Amino acid sequence: MLILLLMACQSEEALRADFNAVQCQTLERCDDLQALGYSDVDDCIARLDAATEAEEPCGKNFSVDNAKVCIEGWEALTCEVLATEQPAECQAFCPE
Repeated sequence: MLILLLMACQSEEALRADFNAVQCQTLERCDDLQALGYSDVDDCIARLDAATEAEEPCGKNFSVDNAKVCIEGWEALTCEVLATEQPAECQAFCPE
């Protein structure tokens, strides 16, 4: 329960960092890092973090709930599914 409360209080920036990390860890688990041009997980995270910093923040449209579901979706992805799609929940990460 405490973990859920802490996640609910996380900022957009912190959740985006978690999102970047889980993406890179999933790519490593599926042996896709090098195919996508990353040397290792740290390189992947650093490059995704830099790209995230360049994006406009969602601000008031940021959905903590959607971000958490998106991160959980990436954690649950199988490598077979990763080859063809990303979690649908991630489309609502920053709704318009």
